[in-house]
Amino acid sequence: MRFNHEFLLVCESSVDPASSGGSWRFVIEHLDGTPFLEASDIEPGDSNRLSLLAVVRGLEALPGPAAVTMLTSSRYVIRSLSDSLPRWRSADFHWEHFGQMLPITNANLWRRIDHALNIHTVSACCVAPPTRVGTADGRRIVPASQQPEGSPEAAASRSDRPDRLSTVSDSLRRWLIAQCGVVAGGAQRGSGLAVA
Repeated sequence: MRFNHEFLLVCESSVDPASSGGSWRFVIEHLDGTPFLEASDIEPGDSNRLSLLAVVRGLEALPGPAAVTMLTSSRYVIRSLSDSLPRWRSADFHWEHFGQMLPITNANLWRRIDHALNIHTVSACCVAPPTRVGTADGRRIVPASQQPEGSPEAAASRSDRPDRLSTVSDSLRRWLIAQCGVVAGGAQRGSGLAVA
């Protein structure tokens, strides 16, 4: 099936240890890297619920049926999409616990994801979360775009580097997209899900 829309969906979440919640965020781009939509919010919940909220909100924000490559750092989301979702669906989002059928955790969000998978073709990859970069002496590295005007770092960054960096970025984007396996209605197809 050929879709009119193809997107890259990047989902992130973080837990605030000082509270009983955290934040979720998603970024949707066209496959050529042009931005489409970005959203985030702070909500109560554990890391699994926050990760699911990013996925649900991202998939529901798409403009009609689309081919989506989803990147997330949540192994829970990837494992559940490929292994658990088909079982949960067949048991009406319940699981057996000592002879008793109990609703799965976050069943409301998994139902919404299952519905979205009936609309979109989703390829999903688990990627490592970004890390903070610093120098050996502990100083923070400031991006060139934030360097004071006239500084040597800012001048050096305005040379031919942005073109080179965008080429690297485009190559990385194409490689990541090629590594993702297809999730169709929660069932694994294609090359499989890549779990980093």
